[in-house]
Amino acid sequence: MSDERATTVLLALHDALLGAVPAHLRAVVVRWDEHSVHFDAYYDGEVTDKDRETMEIVDTEVLAAFPESHTVSHAVHRLDFPAVFPGSGRFVFHRQEDLPQFQLMSAPRSDA
Repeated sequence: MSDERATTVLLALHDALLGAVPAHLRAVVVRWDEHSVHFDAYYDGEVTDKDRETMEIVDTEVLAAFPESHTVSHAVHRLDFPAVFPGSGRFVFHRQEDLPQFQLMSAPRSDA
């Protein structure tokens, strides 16, 4: 996957997340291909209706950055600290946590 595609996806999601990150959001991990983007939002503690609504808005804002032929999807997960993140995708947001370095690397950087 091209560096240009990676830059476009990461910037679109980063821009959509501005102002949408509550204190209990642990991380957002994204993966993509040529015509789709999927991101996972991991929360510490209960996921509220407001949290789900916020991620729907983020989803819509990311979708607006791409042509109509693209799809954007997301999933919202409860993953309480200090649980380790699943190893799929690339972090676009990660809050500061007191974790050993090996746990932070559990979701390897990839372009797909």
